[in-house]
Amino acid sequence: YLRLLVPPLQLMTASMWQVLRKHDVMNYWKVAEFVSLVMDIVPELLIYKHRTQLNLGLRARVSTKLLTQWLKIR
Repeated sequence: YLRLLVPPLQLMTASMWQVLRKHDVMNYWKVAEFVSLVMDIVPELLIYKHRTQLNLGLRARVSTKLLTQWLKIR
């Protein structure tokens, strides 16, 4: 029912924005995947260099967080 009220892309964008706003680093990989999906559909939104930097930056944050957690356990 909600899907009929709000277009799916708008709903996904709002969800990704909440992940970033809350600094939910463990879900940044979802944002990276969403950016890749949108860029595949509309490649002219970002130049390749900026798309790559954004994608690598998000994935690096997740990797850093996971490594930090792993080191705390040991």
